[in-house]
Amino acid sequence: KRQALCFQTDSGCFSQVGPIFNLIREGSADKHIRRAHPRPGARTTRGALSLSADGLIIPGMEERFAYDELVYDGKIAEVHKVGLRMADGRVVQRDFIHYNGAAVVLPVLADGRIVLIRNYRFAVDERLWELPAGILEDDEDPAACAARELTEETGYVAGNIEKLGRFYPGPGTNDERMHSFLATDLTAGEQNLEAYEEITVKVCGGDEVRRMVADGTIHDGKTIATLALYWLKKKHGPGCGR
Repeated sequence: KRQALCFQTDSGCFSQVGPIFNLIREGSADKHIRRAHPRPGARTTRGALSLSADGLIIPGMEERFAYDELVYDGKIAEVHKVGLRMADGRVVQRDFIHYNGAAVVLPVLADGRIVLIRNYRFAVDERLWELPAGILEDDEDPAACAARELTEETGYVAGNIEKLGRFYPGPGTNDERMHSFLATDLTAGEQNLEAYEEITVKVCGGDEVRRMVADGTIHDGKTIATLALYWLKKKHGPGCGR
């Protein structure tokens, strides 16, 4: 159900048939990550991680893991049993989950109102108030993913996509990196949901969204983090936190 899109990115034009988006990106383009030794026919992923000096994840199995056993290879995640090398020379077995990464997008209308979704999440059996989000496809630009998920889940098409930041939602067990974006210059349209998705859309005022976070009505982590990035940068400017 990928929507037809066209983007101008830092690395050049990435195009499918559709509207033109003006992308405002921070810094250099994100690096793609690959498994050190892909299995024949496997999707592009990797088996282990380490951090480079600039904080980006890069392949580094031999540096951190004494062994790496793929226990389960699912549609959106890989589960590994790894031997983590400790500073004192011990090897400790840990569970490790790999995801391709994800994008979350904050849609803000011209009058400042925010587009939220109510999304049924089977893992917690709740209908959560969230921002649109989705998992990156192989080698997909995070901004492209954000714009695609916005249109699929809400029907809105963004004229501008601006990066707010990135964060790790669950670094205790997995390597998922979430990319947050702001979407503006919005045009309303029709949703294009997956068969398993149950999503409704609600437009809320900024003060109402703040109250929903404060009283716990919104308790989805990526949504709270992305709203916080937006409100901080709105108050202190785009350079805050650097």
